[in-house]
Amino acid sequence: ALAMPDAGTWSQSFQTGLPAGVYCDVAAGAGGFGPPGAPCAANVTVGDDGRADLEVGATGVHVVALHV
Repeated sequence: ALAMPDAGTWSQSFQTGLPAGVYCDVAAGAGGFGPPGAPCAANVTVGDDGRADLEVGATGVHVVALHV
């Protein structure tokens, strides 16, 4: 999970240690917190190299948490 203060935008590429794929950002709503089968409100893509490019704060969301 990543958190950002109330002002600004923060972008970074992270080595996640996760296999390549699309993961639900449960902090964005639905998915992990909604009813079973609810679509994920935002996804994070992890590349073949295990890295994910994250931007926190750009859309008013100041937290990213991946559901594995």
